[in-house]
Amino acid sequence: INSTYGELSSQWLLTTYSGYTSGMDEALLDYWAEKGVNKEGFGLENDAIEDDYYVYTPADMDEDSLYPLLIVSHGGGSDCFSVEGMGFINMIPEEQFILATAEDTSVESLYAMYEYVIANYPVDIARVYATGTSMGGMASINFAAAYPQLVAAIAPNDISLAVDLTDEQLANLQEMLVPMNFTAGLADMYHPFPVTDIDGYNRLLS
Repeated sequence: INSTYGELSSQWLLTTYSGYTSGMDEALLDYWAEKGVNKEGFGLENDAIEDDYYVYTPADMDEDSLYPLLIVSHGGGSDCFSVEGMGFINMIPEEQFILATAEDTSVESLYAMYEYVIANYPVDIARVYATGTSMGGMASINFAAAYPQLVAAIAPNDISLAVDLTDEQLANLQEMLVPMNFTAGLADMYHPFPVTDIDGYNRLLS
């Protein structure tokens, strides 16, 4: 919160985010274009919202260069449109990376999105990262557990780590030595720091 990006995120949640009814609203696309970000939507022709996903790129992207990919998953009770209020997208023009977010945060959906993005955008496949909040944080863990060879690191936020991974998945993560950064907060309503579910962390990190 106490950062430029945190302030931008807070402003978005209080004002901009509440003003649009569609993820591809023309005014919304103009908003991001003014920030130096291009936004594309996929699966939107289907009535099923769970097929939707969005890709955000630097407006000045060089097709001859390769960019890191950040996969961001939304939390329970929200949708991938809400990812626009997390502050990550505001960082794209300065930090120069590609961001992708899917409505369906299942491993299968995230992998399908990953395959499309790396096939159609100049992604540095050695620098693919996953993060998310709450349920989205678990989605990043699940994706890394299923495909540890694809992920350079993960950063789950605000999760109750009731790790529901198989021994084989845990072994895959440990064998690939996937770096992980977990974030919790003193003001978290559900899983405040210090994290109470220490057994889950121990099982994941042992």
